[in-house]
Amino acid sequence: MPKVLEASKIEMRDFGPANADKELLTALSANENALNRSINTTINHYAKSYDRMKEGLKLSYSIDNYLDAHQDDELVVTLGKLGIVRSILSAENKSKLHLDDHNYTDVSRLNGTWYSEIFKMMNEAVSKQNSDKFFSHIEIICFNYDRCIEHFFLRSLMSYYSLMEEGASKIVSNLKIHHPYGRVGFLPWQSPNQSTVFGAPRVGGSELVRLAAQIKTFTEQQDNSRLISEMQLAVEHAETIVFLGFAFHPQNLELIAPRKSARAKRVFATACGMSKSDIEATRVDIAKWLKRESFLNTEIGDYTCAQLFSEYRRSIPR
Repeated sequence: MPKVLEASKIEMRDFGPANADKELLTALSANENALNRSINTTINHYAKSYDRMKEGLKLSYSIDNYLDAHQDDELVVTLGKLGIVRSILSAENKSKLHLDDHNYTDVSRLNGTWYSEIFKMMNEAVSKQNSDKFFSHIEIICFNYDRCIEHFFLRSLMSYYSLMEEGASKIVSNLKIHHPYGRVGFLPWQSPNQSTVFGAPRVGGSELVRLAAQIKTFTEQQDNSRLISEMQLAVEHAETIVFLGFAFHPQNLELIAPRKSARAKRVFATACGMSKSDIEATRVDIAKWLKRESFLNTEIGDYTCAQLFSEYRRSIPR
């Protein structure tokens, strides 16, 4: 079974009481009620859509590509988005970033990850008195649906500068971070009234529907001209660009491509597992994408994200 559906525990062969996912059924019922339809009349259609998805996803690089290819199939898109929300919240819950209430500022388990490496790089020469400027030289475009980056920076700032959550959240609120395809809700410190805790273990049906509505396909996101413009300007004005775990899918590059020649002096990118020929092809693609004809220092290597920050610890911040 495709990973995202397996992680979501969606079992809908016949939607009978014995093997149906109750939370998912509640979510689907809430979705149908909002559309003035009855789940009793659409349940079999959902089951058939699910069976088609199981087979189709085996031939897709990602569920994102699959949903965009089936953007006109309302049931497939609904199931896919619900599956994404369940999968992402489950992954957050199982991640090293999911700290318990008694050790919520203990980020030592992240030692050796790219999170700790970038934090060390960013906190150099930044005193507690100037911590409000911690994010003054960085802007992030995150194609993932999770809130790991925001959650990490909040907890790390609390730990490093001995801050309470309120003080740390004010600093993190200065971080410009874009989620082109949406995210699984805001964290409590971001929006107390409409929030979902990091790694929420159980989410009710109506809440699943609300969060699924925040997930966007590539085609849906093209309607958000303001966000697209902000991301394109960020790329255009950046002096240093760092790609982490980026697969260089053409549609993602297209979404954030600068409108005119970018100012970038340096580009760093992970290419873990990528062949030498593909690395060279990617190097050429990046130059074209940035609309650069002049020399561009592009460092692409077979690194993990943590290895990239370790290798270029002095080069990236320049």
